[in-house]
Amino acid sequence: MKRQFFTCILFFSILSTLYTDPRVISTGTIDYAITWDKGVSASLDGGNSWEPRSEGLAQKTIYPFTETLYQPITSLSYDSSNHLRVAVTTKKGLFLSDNGGKTWSPIPISLPLKSTMVFTSCAVSPRDPDKILLGTSFSGFFESRDKGKSWVRLSNPEHPDYKGAGFFEEIQTISYDDETDDVIYIENGFNSGKFIYKNGALSPLNQENQGESEKQNIDTEYSFQKTAMDKFGIYLNGISASGESLTAHLDFLEEKGLNSLVIDMKDDRGNITYNSELDMPKEIGALKAWFSLEDLLEEAHKHGIYVIARIVVFQDPKLYAFQENKYAVWMSSDTGPWGNIFEITDSETGETSFDQREFWVDPYCADVWDYNISIAEELEEKGVDEIQFDYIRFPTDGDLSLIKYRFRKPGMSKTDAIESFLKIAAERITIPISIDIYGFNGWYRMGNWNGQDIEIIARYADVICPMLYPSHFPRNFLKEIPYLERAEILYKRGTMRAQSIVEGRALIRPFVQAFLIGNELAFDEPDYWEYLVKQLNGVVSAGNPGFTLWNSSNRYYMVIASLNDFTNRNSGYN
Repeated sequence: MKRQFFTCILFFSILSTLYTDPRVISTGTIDYAITWDKGVSASLDGGNSWEPRSEGLAQKTIYPFTETLYQPITSLSYDSSNHLRVAVTTKKGLFLSDNGGKTWSPIPISLPLKSTMVFTSCAVSPRDPDKILLGTSFSGFFESRDKGKSWVRLSNPEHPDYKGAGFFEEIQTISYDDETDDVIYIENGFNSGKFIYKNGALSPLNQENQGESEKQNIDTEYSFQKTAMDKFGIYLNGISASGESLTAHLDFLEEKGLNSLVIDMKDDRGNITYNSELDMPKEIGALKAWFSLEDLLEEAHKHGIYVIARIVVFQDPKLYAFQENKYAVWMSSDTGPWGNIFEITDSETGETSFDQREFWVDPYCADVWDYNISIAEELEEKGVDEIQFDYIRFPTDGDLSLIKYRFRKPGMSKTDAIESFLKIAAERITIPISIDIYGFNGWYRMGNWNGQDIEIIARYADVICPMLYPSHFPRNFLKEIPYLERAEILYKRGTMRAQSIVEGRALIRPFVQAFLIGNELAFDEPDYWEYLVKQLNGVVSAGNPGFTLWNSSNRYYMVIASLNDFTNRNSGYN
């Protein structure tokens, strides 16, 4: 039995999740190439000529809906005893070919596998054609011994790659030993270690487990990265964006050594907060015009402040209600619009009422895309420095099984909808675009859950802003680390992991938690200042070119001193 990991990996030619197009895997008799959206190709003459080998693979359905594109191939594995027997994974599918990829058959995905899992690696046994291994982004690894009819989870919370709260480290590569199927080799992603699995135990193969990714160099070949780099700022809502409040916040930025503002231009109530001249906001009752955009830009730019226009996209009460919920997410029963409804019982009277707190419009709807992008175009024309899309995702709370998406094209996935929106936005907007995402969507590849696939987003956006708020991660995640220290680790590793996933295609500019919630409310000033400092230390130690402080009430009481020490650390980026 060979225990040397690299021998095993080379022997079975397991491919990790890399999207340099094309990625070539040579078996010695046939070369396979996998790409981002063109599927699989094969060469029988050492790469001099290639032919497509994608029949039966999962396709993408994205704007402009005129080209045959395939879901990204995340891994490829071939049988060392039969080079025509090949398996590939997409993020939500597993496919097997017995003829060198000329045709592919989908392998059944059933419990304990779930639709929200992201598949990152696979392996086929050279001894038993029915045995398949499958590795995931955050759910561990699995085995089928009957060609996918049933699956067994091999990972368990006792393994060293378990992070808590149900999450495992990413399985970047997986393979059977070259002499027995009873031994499995895996490599975790983000430089998190190499392991051997035997008799239910997962043991390190070496001492290289680092638990975090390497720092990524900033690749300024992407046009807007220089413009968007080194931006350190705060969030400001529309009501605070004028008069004495604006003046006070501009003074705060100067005093604390910051240089950017993220300002609500379309907020999570669907309100258009500036003096828009577009017809649609007026028609749906969304225009509030709490401030003059021209005045705000003149004042901010006079102070050297970079202005980022925040647009909340798919959570929009105004558009939701328009024309009898024309654009709303719908009930599967066709009885009306869907909502996450909360039942509230009055403690004094015992009376029951119902409260809907979010109002989602259909992310598959081209009219919804156009409405939001038109706002972005107007903001660009009026002189903002960057467009930032928030709530660029699908609903995640409530009974999601009751949802019907009426505007969904056949075969279109959640990630296809988000990609279509972003593709159109990138065609029509000519200033930097940033996208806000959940913290976990930057920590792991997990776009199947809510549509926020960071690898896809990075192909259209210039900046990605993960919300790595420590209070919003499950407390059992990395629970062995003390709370304040954990804040720094979450921002350092989270930023570095996101940088690694996007491979330099986008800047990572995290939102930093400048508010207290839950047990944090008991912090006194030294504690919450340290809490903030820990987060900022994490960001800048990841070699990161920017951050934004978030406090929904715009009360930045946690900032009790200048932040120059954090903003100046990144002066090497230019």
